[in-house]
Amino acid sequence: MVDKTELTVTDEKDWTGRGHALDKPCAACPFSRSIGTDLKSRGNPDPSVYVGQAYGPFWLPCHRAAGFTEDGRCNVAADIPQCAGAAAFRANVGVADLLPPAMLRLPPDHVNVFSDGAELIAHHLQIPLEEARLFLKNHPPEKLMRWQLAVARGEPRAKVWAVRSGEGGGGS
Repeated sequence: MVDKTELTVTDEKDWTGRGHALDKPCAACPFSRSIGTDLKSRGNPDPSVYVGQAYGPFWLPCHRAAGFTEDGRCNVAADIPQCAGAAAFRANVGVADLLPPAMLRLPPDHVNVFSDGAELIAHHLQIPLEEARLFLKNHPPEKLMRWQLAVARGEPRAKVWAVRSGEGGGGS
């Protein structure tokens, strides 16, 4: 177990002992409007994974906290502060109050955080917003959440229809 006094974030606030370190997304947050498009350095290059996890009862760590490997994987999730961007995103999409009480809750923030999954996917894949909306129409966030729950249980990962037009054959 990691001593919480050793945990750090590289933003203005330090670990508070309340399960999170920030009240807004950090510079490396995949839910932040100011982030670049390199999700590979944050653990997963597929933005639909972040949407699915945000809609579910997943404890999402801040990627700027100590305890991550070089490829963005979390070593000691229970001792890493929760992601403020995910908490605000959950408030933006209206699922925060449906999740367990242990999940960090912040007010909606449509200025600093993507307002919905389509915005997040469009930004990270650099595709038109309408294309991301079409993907979510065919693969709603609730379906993406169930897929992430299956992955967490160790079930075989189903092939997901690719967001980009013409890839993946159109279905899962």
